[in-house]
Amino acid sequence: MGTRSDRVIKNTGFLFLRMLLTLAIGLFTSREIMRILGLDDYGLYNLVGTLVVMFAFLQTALTNATSRYLTFDLGAGDIDKLQKTFSMSMNTELALCGIVIVLSEAIGPWFIYRYLDIPPGRTGAAMWVYQISLLNFIIGILRTPFNSLVIAHEKMDYFALMSIIDAVGRLAIVYLLLVSPIDKLVAYALYLTLLALGILIWVYLYCRKRFPECRYSRYWDKKTFLDLMGYSGYSLLVNGADTAVKQGISIFFNKFGGLVANAGLGVATNVQNKMWSFLLSFGQSYSPQIIKSYAANDRDYFMKLLYSSSKFSYFLYFLIAFPIMLNVDYLLDLWLVKVPDNAGLFVNLMIGFSIFESFGNPLITAVHATGNLKVHQIMISCIKIMILPVSWLLLRNGHPVSSVLVVYMLGNLVCAVARIIWMHYLIGLDIKDYCLKVMWKILYVTALSTALPLFMAVRLESPLAKLLATSLVFVAIYLLLIYFTGMDTTEKDILRGMIRKLFPNPSKKS
Repeated sequence: MGTRSDRVIKNTGFLFLRMLLTLAIGLFTSREIMRILGLDDYGLYNLVGTLVVMFAFLQTALTNATSRYLTFDLGAGDIDKLQKTFSMSMNTELALCGIVIVLSEAIGPWFIYRYLDIPPGRTGAAMWVYQISLLNFIIGILRTPFNSLVIAHEKMDYFALMSIIDAVGRLAIVYLLLVSPIDKLVAYALYLTLLALGILIWVYLYCRKRFPECRYSRYWDKKTFLDLMGYSGYSLLVNGADTAVKQGISIFFNKFGGLVANAGLGVATNVQNKMWSFLLSFGQSYSPQIIKSYAANDRDYFMKLLYSSSKFSYFLYFLIAFPIMLNVDYLLDLWLVKVPDNAGLFVNLMIGFSIFESFGNPLITAVHATGNLKVHQIMISCIKIMILPVSWLLLRNGHPVSSVLVVYMLGNLVCAVARIIWMHYLIGLDIKDYCLKVMWKILYVTALSTALPLFMAVRLESPLAKLLATSLVFVAIYLLLIYFTGMDTTEKDILRGMIRKLFPNPSKKS
């Protein structure tokens, strides 16, 4: 078990480094993009972009299926089936491209002209952005099987490098916009698409060189196709609900708050996405091991990894989230040239949404590992879709647009609780044991580590002093509590072993 756990920790290290670099670069580029485009065009880009992302639930569903089956075949050691699954995944991704193009061209332009509140003279630019963003989305679909192979083989050093290059490319786009001779909003969408195309070519060449199964053949297998489609079909339920809710929130903000509210939502979404990418990075370090251990019928390691990854997924996310939430207004002032109204509140609510998701991500991976999605997906999608009518009623009765994000956050908490209960029936999860070993430790560490920083935040008047003092005190208390109360003996042994490998004692060299 040690070797596999070491690999998870090593991959987490690569992805943590990737997160730090991409977060720093991403926050800077987002600020500059907002400054260059202006609040109205920045809000317009986020609004129009959501129309393309509206079809992301189709991509996410097939991505989940592709990643699960490639990783499962690799864990089962069936190389021949792995190559066939890759070819079939390419077939389904190409079919998805065709479906997305047809639906996007049929719905998108009609919706833009008829329903969106766009400033006079900017409809043409909005249409260009929509079409270019659609091409960018298609490129993302085509990249899915190759990304899935990289993750299945746990090549997280390469995956981290690829993400860092993407972030550096986005930084270069900032400076290209300053000298762009065309409409800057259109240019921004175009440069992002060219960057995505370059990364697609790069990851394709890498996979062709490193992985023998990365060879597309004219292969068709009805059973594999039905497995992928059946798996994707149930994934569509939650992914479709997620997309509908996000799209609904964006439209609610536009109708009840205007483009300025959309700009604030764009800032909050941007911050959440940057932080969420870290959570996904950590997920990529343990997800292949969860799926492979399930495929190999190694239940002991499967359950152990499920408990540990649930705890540390939360611990790592909250380590970054709490200092940001406590100092959000000051950080936004440092980051942005002009902060949209209520952006700080929106950021905190979006981060709160992700906090409830953080400890549940490993359970979601476990659901996908089993391949038995039906009940889970129906249950979660029903809970999520209820966010829309509840939000609409609140807005119609005069509540502020922030109330939508409150409902969004609480809906995710309900999903997390329901998921834990269902896992008892799906994989035999001992709910009492899980609550004692995971949830209680999470709550205990959180409560004790945040008490003093919250008290200090009320007493300190200087924003800079508040940021530095509360962050340092929180991190020190938090890390000590995680080690002494949040980790079990096995986890401590693994951590100490990794530290000894990284920092060997010279006196013990033979």
